Amino acid sequence: MKLPPLSLLAFPLSPPLRIHCQQRRCPTMIYTQSQRQEYQAIVEQRVTANTNANTTKKRNPKRQQKKKRSSPQYNRLTAREKSISLGNDPIMSLNLNLDHLAKSTHNPASAVRAEEMLLRIEALHADGYYEKPPDVVSYNCVINAYAHGRGLRDTRLENGVRLARRMRDRGITPNEITYNTLLMCILKELEETHSSNTKMRSEKVAQAERILSTMETMNLCDTRSYNTMISILSKWNGKDAHVRAEGCLRRMMERYNSTGDERIEPDVCSFNSVIHAYANAIDSRYPNNSNKRYPSNNNNALYAQKAEYLLKEMETLFRSGTMGSVEPDVVSYSAVINAYARAASKENEWCADRAMQICDELEENYLAAIKADKKGIAEPNKKVYSAVINAFARVGNAEKADEILNKMKKIQQKSKRGELKPDTVCYTSVIDA
Repeated sequence: MKLPPLSLLAFPLSPPLRIHCQQRRCPTMIYTQSQRQEYQAIVEQRVTANTNANTTKKRNPKRQQKKKRSSPQYNRLTAREKSISLGNDPIMSLNLNLDHLAKSTHNPASAVRAEEMLLRIEALHADGYYEKPPDVVSYNCVINAYAHGRGLRDTRLENGVRLARRMRDRGITPNEITYNTLLMCILKELEETHSSNTKMRSEKVAQAERILSTMETMNLCDTRSYNTMISILSKWNGKDAHVRAEGCLRRMMERYNSTGDERIEPDVCSFNSVIHAYANAIDSRYPNNSNKRYPSNNNNALYAQKAEYLLKEMETLFRSGTMGSVEPDVVSYSAVINAYARAASKENEWCADRAMQICDELEENYLAAIKADKKGIAEPNKKVYSAVINAFARVGNAEKADEILNKMKKIQQKSKRGELKPDTVCYTSVIDA
């Protein structure tokens, strides 16, 4: 029987190189922990066996491999047979190629090509060409390709659910990575959907909540699951989005405190997403009359205070050692300052002053860390100073806004940090003040 050529699978990577690539190229955790341990054990067994054989015979392994490849028996093998004879696993090679296509986001057709490759391998397995069929990792790679591919507007979740159903039909049980990738599909679709389409956005949030509920029932939730759900709620423009985002965080913390499961330990991203949700809930629209200042809303100041309360809670939990992954970073501080900037108005001028105070605290902590030779401390960036300038511009304090602008210039010239150079937004805010 004449076999079809498989250029992508003809020369798969060697086992050690596969593990090396897996650790460096898969931040989305395509392989589960147990699968990685299993593959690593296989690699160690092969390395040990090769080492013992070479030690016994006292021969050069490179020369032996070269001799094997130059033998007449080896030359008569097909590309696939040569690969298997060297100890390579075709399914692992398939998964690496699928993962590569999933990360080729610059190519709009990468997701379609990944699914075509998956179906092709399934057909070849049915014909007896491959001993093993595609596994859960293969399907997760293709779903991930649809989650991050270009030109797939409003079809990411549809394709992901279709592939998940195909997995079940073929006797493959979806794992936590499968459900997390489906949540990522919803997050990407929510970012691409216009904010005025409230009905569609609400439906996507409801779908995400159902997926998370299913994961909780099956005990498949991890930190990434909750963080993605909180990000979905923070980007949703619903009236109670901030309340539901914090509720998801509290549920996550409660489950972690009761079970001690490190898989669901809240981290800095968990809190930052809730802070962003409160900042997005602030109504900072321009008034109809351009001669008036920004409108005042009593809830705006409360939302900003709630964001700061979450920041203080992060600091308390980190210093007490209760949660070691919630140390506030520059994103945490900039989000709180941005919340106060959005809440600043003529009636709430103190919000601008509070934004300035938090910025000063951030600078003091950073300078103290430099003197103590500490690393990893949050450093003020352009977003922090731009938010403070915007806060004073909203209350009409042009002098203070100009003072922060000049401060940015001096720090940029002294430290030679190009990212601190004021941009058009900074100058426009000062002019508007």
